Amino acid sequence: MNKDNREYNLYSQSSRANVYETYAQMREKSPILAVDGLPSSMWFVTGFEEAKHILAHHKQFVKDYRKTLPEAEAQQLNLETELFKLLNYNLLGVDAPDHTRLRTIVSKAFTHRRVLALQRRIQQITDELIDAFPEDGEIDLIDRFTFQLPIVVICELLGVPVEDRDQLRMWSNTFVEGSYSYAQEMMEFFRYIAQLVAERRDKPQDDLISALVQAEENDERLNGRELYSMIALLIVAGYQTTINLITNGMLALLQHPDQMRRLQESPDLTATTIEEFLAL
Repeated sequence: MNKDNREYNLYSQSSRANVYETYAQMREKSPILAVDGLPSSMWFVTGFEEAKHILAHHKQFVKDYRKTLPEAEAQQLNLETELFKLLNYNLLGVDAPDHTRLRTIVSKAFTHRRVLALQRRIQQITDELIDAFPEDGEIDLIDRFTFQLPIVVICELLGVPVEDRDQLRMWSNTFVEGSYSYAQEMMEFFRYIAQLVAERRDKPQDDLISALVQAEENDERLNGRELYSMIALLIVAGYQTTINLITNGMLALLQHPDQMRRLQESPDLTATTIEEFLAL
């Protein structure tokens, strides 16, 4: 692969009004691109077959980047900060066999009963938010719905107090977007999670944090760092991804009114529509 195919200034392209034009240009240039202008080396894999190959070869392509470094550098990173460990000791940051162990333990907390109960509650919350829309005029969909639904659901699932939802939303945004005081805010986030975990150890409730605290496989449970990191991942992933899914999906329907009418006339297309939204 020559240098022209390996380097791409994403920042110069990201100012475009339609970010999908940038994605299209990246795919056309090369299915695998190294992006310059970022603080560290980053590769974008935009081709379907290439992405499938990488995901299927977990021994060759790893999540823990320390495994790709020279031994001296890797040993130095073993002295990594506590914040780095808290941010990465979860399903997105570790490889097998740790990944397999974490996934098996965490799956014990997601029981069939809990998933069914969550489905009914999500529908109820959705109905309540929509019923509160004004009967005429316009609304800010993001502010009135897409921000509200996921944070309410994830907080109820985990057992986070109602009065802490706004703070949790701010921490989640910082987790993804960063800030000048990123390290300080993230350590506050993890101290808050540690407080919730301590409360559940003392007085378990019918929530996911309690279930994660109690979940075990072959007499092994999540250690403190893994538990805090997993809860943070659930909060951020459950919140941020849902906002993007609903917002991008609704925008696509508004931009293609014929497809919106088709969905309204045939609700049985909902499942396949959501699959398409996930690819946006």
